[in-house]
Amino acid sequence: MAYRKISRDVKIAAIRLYQRHLLSLNVILECLGISKRTFRRITQLWRLTGDVVRHTFGI
Repeated sequence: MAYRKISRDVKIAAIRLYQRHLLSLNVILECLGISKRTFRRITQLWRLTGDVVRHTFGI
């Protein structure tokens, strides 16, 4: 898949849909057009930092 920016709101919505068992992971991935690896990366960042966007300072 080609790189494309996924908004912070969409990432959070996807995590909430999955955590609340409202949609299956496959349906979420298909609707967003992202890979399972990308979703896992987003959820890992969410668990570690409480945010779905990696913040870089400087450089």
